[in-house]
Amino acid sequence: MRCWGIEVALSGQSPERERNLCVMTAEQEQILLNLWRGDPPPGKRKWTLRSLAATAREMGMGEKISYETVRTLLKVHGEPTKWRAYLFATKPRNQR
Repeated sequence: MRCWGIEVALSGQSPERERNLCVMTAEQEQILLNLWRGDPPPGKRKWTLRSLAATAREMGMGEKISYETVRTLLKVHGEPTKWRAYLFATKPRNQR
């Protein structure tokens, strides 16, 4: 952990952060997207972000995959959540 001095605090500039990004390969991203688009796990009505992240960890894609990683992946690829797709399918066009 770095300690930043008073110069950084007074300058109003944020210090450079070291980000710990969990980078997935294109194949791993495609597997998660196919799971999201497919049938939910047995006994469940739909995929949740947490259940998809847990499945990815069980498949050995990495221990640092969280539901936030899955949410970001779906957002980047333009995938609507199931709930949002349901809302758009059931609401009349003039109420959207």
